[in-house]
Amino acid sequence: IAAILTVTMAQPKQGMLSPEGLSRCGCFRCVDIGIPGDFVDEAEGWRAEALFAQDVRALVTRRPRECHKGCFGHVLIAAGSRRYTGAPFLAADGAARSGAGLVTVAVPAGCAPVCRVRASHILCTIPSDGDGWFGPASVAALTDLAPRFSALVYGPGIGPESAGLAALEAILSANTPLVLDADGLRRLAERP
Repeated sequence: IAAILTVTMAQPKQGMLSPEGLSRCGCFRCVDIGIPGDFVDEAEGWRAEALFAQDVRALVTRRPRECHKGCFGHVLIAAGSRRYTGAPFLAADGAARSGAGLVTVAVPAGCAPVCRVRASHILCTIPSDGDGWFGPASVAALTDLAPRFSALVYGPGIGPESAGLAALEAILSANTPLVLDADGLRRLAERP
């Protein structure tokens, strides 16, 4: 069956959240039929975790009228390389859509000409090696930049050639909320 709408009771079932289940459920709703929450919580064996629109609505409130974009955080995305110029901007769009007031994309200087074409957010370049990768010169720039932001993203598209571990250490030294993604996770795995 390839359903248009699937309705489940109390909690989503594990099979519904598997790749095959998701493709067959269509749009699905989780409805309350009066099962006490204690019983639902006890049934850990069959319960699957999912986040629904109604769960998120309770967390999202209207922004105060007197606020401006500076009131909602400034995210620095240190990402990209000559080979992977789109990754920083996918991350930047995600940060902006999830509520960040300002988003700055820091890319290695060697890939900046290509990145300027795509820039819909603030774009800054940091020193890089000649091939457009995060290199030793990037570390000082990231050490200086990172503490100025309310959140950081590091890793999308930095590529395997970069001196990413030293750059990751610079980012971590800022002691700022951080999202590690893609090659940033690979760098972390090199020295957990």
